[in-house]
Amino acid sequence: ELLPTSTSAADIQGDRLFSTVQQTLQAAIAKLPVAPMSAQEARVLLQAYYQPAFKELRSFLGDEAPIPVDQIACHLMIQEQVKVEKEQVSKPDQMPSRQASQKWINKIKQLKYLKHLTIQEQVEVEIKQEENQLSSRQARLQWVQRPIDLGELFKKRRIKTDEPEKEIHRMLLIGDAGTGKSDLTRKLAYEWSQGKWGQEFEAVYVVPVRNRQKDKYDNKYYRTEETLPTAIIDNCFALPDNSEKAYKRLWEHIAEELKKPTTLLILDGLDEQGGMSQKILEQAKSGNHKRLLTSRPYGIGSDRGKADLEVEHMGLNDEQTKSYVTDKFGDTALGESLWSYIEESETIKEIARVPVNLEILCALWRDKGSGVREALAQGSLPGLYSKFTIWLWKRYAGKRNPSAATRDSLVQTLGEIALNAFKAGQIQISPYFINNYVETEEEEAVLRDSGLLEYVRGSSETQSAFYQFPHLTFQEYFAGCWLAHQFLKDGDEREQVKDFLTDQKYNASYGRTLSFLSG
Repeated sequence: ELLPTSTSAADIQGDRLFSTVQQTLQAAIAKLPVAPMSAQEARVLLQAYYQPAFKELRSFLGDEAPIPVDQIACHLMIQEQVKVEKEQVSKPDQMPSRQASQKWINKIKQLKYLKHLTIQEQVEVEIKQEENQLSSRQARLQWVQRPIDLGELFKKRRIKTDEPEKEIHRMLLIGDAGTGKSDLTRKLAYEWSQGKWGQEFEAVYVVPVRNRQKDKYDNKYYRTEETLPTAIIDNCFALPDNSEKAYKRLWEHIAEELKKPTTLLILDGLDEQGGMSQKILEQAKSGNHKRLLTSRPYGIGSDRGKADLEVEHMGLNDEQTKSYVTDKFGDTALGESLWSYIEESETIKEIARVPVNLEILCALWRDKGSGVREALAQGSLPGLYSKFTIWLWKRYAGKRNPSAATRDSLVQTLGEIALNAFKAGQIQISPYFINNYVETEEEEAVLRDSGLLEYVRGSSETQSAFYQFPHLTFQEYFAGCWLAHQFLKDGDEREQVKDFLTDQKYNASYGRTLSFLSG
């Protein structure tokens, strides 16, 4: 009925024949073997993703200019065992005690060639031997910490003096909250794609642990298979050909690359593995590929002992901190005053060495200080985050003019979300989870637009939309605030906090949250 009235039966039969032939040819072509993907072809695809995605790092302040990733500074240290020569010289008047003399006399008596000596002669011989020993140069082994450049990370090295040089296959990079571990992984991937770092590797894959939640992999679809190559494709590639054949061709190539020591897998945020697919995690930790694991100093268990080399990300050194302030303010009196303030005490300097904290300091300082000196009078990190929360709220309120009640409600809601998301193992928080704490679209809009909880749209078939705090430390701060607020109440709320503290006081993953609570 849909065909034109002029269409003849012969035309209809011809169209059907053409359609049948076309379908048959397509089915035959689909069965043809596909040439394996070359390393060069895969590298081009990685470069096409890394270079725009990792070229710049967006500030969590939103309206700040992004920072070019190649300008990201880091201060890395390793521990090595070295032989230290130490000279000890005995004093001329130094004489052994009677007890020590007797000890040596008893020892000397056991030596046949000294039996003919008198007791006094034996003492004199032993004193002379002891003096010679004390005056000699003594060698001892000592662990020392030294800086390491990015170009040295995977170089052959001798960690202990009694061991030969060896290849570094498993590296653990640890650092406190906010020191810039994740930023560093993006910097490495970007510089590899530019040919500036890691050219001994044919492929470099970056997989953030927080992105690989178990519920994303149900094995019902080729893009949701619970495998490491699937996770790598989700995080490192944007395929121009979205067909199943192209996907599986890339999957097979990655599976082969993971068998080679010329492949580097960067697994970022090992301490955030609460909700991660354990199957994918185990695949990441095994295999012949080289591994760089990043983590806070806790939550890594036996992985610490399995690492060939442990590197610590110290944040920024003094020179890098000053350079950061200069870049933010230029050679202005405001920048100079902030740097002078940072130099006033070691406590403030330690806080400023953490890039996240330093970005907050710069934002508050630009706004006439915004109470920074008062907040950090006792070196209080919770005080700094409190001032920054107020600053962000004022910035939001200046545009929307919400009520004070809305602000108080927002802080309480953020705290409840933060703590319960931790309990649920969620760093990337699902919209369904958020819906348990907001009743209206207006409340959700306040959460999303305040700058304190970011909404990230889904970027692929396996990457759904989610919420996250600007940085993990903000989630820990609001969780600590919520616990403090509940503890100050009477009745069941206080008892529930007491039970939580009893259960979690030795859990290192809640260490920063409890620190914020006590502050």
